[in-house]
Amino acid sequence: VEHMHESLAWTDGVMLGREAYHRPMILHAMDLALGRAQPGAVTFNGVIERMTAYCEHEVGRGERLSNITRHMLGLRSGRPGARLFRRSLSEDARLPGATPALLATAAAAASSAFSSVMES
Repeated sequence: VEHMHESLAWTDGVMLGREAYHRPMILHAMDLALGRAQPGAVTFNGVIERMTAYCEHEVGRGERLSNITRHMLGLRSGRPGARLFRRSLSEDARLPGATPALLATAAAAASSAFSSVMES
């Protein structure tokens, strides 16, 4: 984010490439750095809620849950519980009968892992 801020002093934009896919929350960090968003405007739990609604709609249309969740694996990147979150989405979303409620379950497991780290 710091490098982005420096680059914008002499250019019209910056290229994020795969970073935005692998760590999508960096987009919010950039908006914060540029003064385009308020702290807390985008949260992990808020994204999970919105994506759950989207998944419900798409699964209702016949889409496989895993086709959506595989693009969400980086949401928790670099934070406690990330591995558990990724594993839950990548493995459990492929199971027969997987529902969008899996997102909340995976998020809760990731948050629980975070709480365990904080208590240690």
